Amino acid sequence: MVKVFKLSFVVVGVYDSLNTLISLVIQIPVGRFIDKYGEKPSFIISFLANSICLALFVAFTKINPLLALTMLLAKNLFTAFYGNASRTYIAKKIDKSVLSSFYCGMSSLSSIISMIGPSIGYILWSINVDLPFITYISGLLLLAILSTKLK
Repeated sequence: MVKVFKLSFVVVGVYDSLNTLISLVIQIPVGRFIDKYGEKPSFIISFLANSICLALFVAFTKINPLLALTMLLAKNLFTAFYGNASRTYIAKKIDKSVLSSFYCGMSSLSSIISMIGPSIGYILWSINVDLPFITYISGLLLLAILSTKLK
C-alpha cells in the first residue's frame, strides 16, 4: 500500500489497526443479525455490499487513495457477515460426526485456492489492472444470486 497508494507507513499502520478494530467490534452485532434473520440474508448482504465496496475501491483508487482504503475497510466489515454465516450454515447442514473433518477439508481447499488465486490475479492484472477486480466483483454478484436459492 505504501508503494501503490504512495502513503506513509504510519497511514498504512493506522489502516491495519482500524481494520482489526472494525473486525473486533462488528462480530457480536453480526452474530445477533445472523441469529435473528438467518444465514441467507447474511450471505446476500455480504456479497452485494462487498461487490459495491470493491467497485468503489477501484473507482476511488484513481481519485483519492484514502477514500479507496475506506472502501476496503467497509468491505472488510461486510465480510464478517459471510464468515460467520457460513460457519453457522455448515454447522446446521453437516452431520456432527464429520463436522471437524468437513471443516478441515474446507480449510485444505481454501489453501489450494489461495495458492492459485495470486497467479490468476497476476495474469488478469497483466491484461488490464482492473480485470482482477472486475472478475472478483462478478463472482461476488453471482454468489449473491446463488445465495437467494439457499434453503
